[in-house]
Amino acid sequence: VVDPLYTIPFCFFVLLVSLMRRTSKVRKITNWLGIIISSLYLIFTVYNKTSTNDIVKKTLKEQNVAYKRFTTSPTLFNNILWSTTVEKDSSYLIGAYSKFDPDKMITKFIEFPKKSYKLLGIHRNS
Repeated sequence: VVDPLYTIPFCFFVLLVSLMRRTSKVRKITNWLGIIISSLYLIFTVYNKTSTNDIVKKTLKEQNVAYKRFTTSPTLFNNILWSTTVEKDSSYLIGAYSKFDPDKMITKFIEFPKKSYKLLGIHRNS
């Protein structure tokens, strides 16, 4: 996981537990605390993924965009800013959504035609 809010606390608890005696009751509590905190963060990520998917669907419906499918993923190092790629018949839409956006929708997409390599003069044998 490339998200410091997940990785740093997880590694901290692993390191802390590794320095304690195996028979220590504090070690067991610390171990469970690390597992609970990292699991809660992963649940928070699943919630954000689901709500971001709902935002994308709502945005596409409100903008009357006919699409085949879309995907969402968190941007590097965080769980607040999400990117989406929407596949249409002849193009792709790329957009971003932050959990702090007041509109609760994607306000701007960048559109790329399919087979855009042809625009760059690249020849492919497919």
